[in-house]
Amino acid sequence: MRKAIIFAILSVVLITTTVALYLVNRSSPPPWREAMNRYLVYREQKGLGSLIIDRIVRAGRPWNLTSGEGFITYGSSNIYQTDYSLTSDYSGSLSLPYPPQDMYCVLFKSGSSSSTDRLILVTYYQDLYNSDWVVHEPAQQLSSEEITILLTNIGCSK
Repeated sequence: MRKAIIFAILSVVLITTTVALYLVNRSSPPPWREAMNRYLVYREQKGLGSLIIDRIVRAGRPWNLTSGEGFITYGSSNIYQTDYSLTSDYSGSLSLPYPPQDMYCVLFKSGSSSSTDRLILVTYYQDLYNSDWVVHEPAQQLSSEEITILLTNIGCSK
C-alpha cells in the first residue's frame, strides 16, 4: 500500500511538472520570431517607421542563399558578425556560415498600399559550435519582380 501511495505522488508530480513546462514553452515565441521582433523594434527605435506584416512563409530551399551580398544583416549574437547589432554595440567576430540551415521569408506592406513593399529573411545559421538567428534586409529596395525571383529561388513562393 505504501509503495502505491509513493508511486501515485511521484506520478502526480511528474505529470504536473510536464504540463507546467509545456505551458511555459507554449507561451514564448519561437526564436525566429524573437529575432524578427527585435528587428522591428530596432526599426522603430531608429525612426525607420513601422511595417505591417503581409505574409510569413518558411523557406523550402534556404541553402540557395549562398552569400549575403546585397543584404544588410541584423543580429543579436556575440558570435556571428552582422552589419548591425540589435541588442548591443558589439557584433560577433565569426563570419556567417553560409548557407543558412533554416529561413523564414517575411513580407511587409505599407499602410497605404495593398501590394508587398518590403521583404526580410530571418535566417538560422549553425556551425560546429555556434548557432543563431540573423535578419537579412535587402540593401536596396527590390522591385516586385526581384522579390518574386528571390522568393522562388529560396522556396518561399506559394
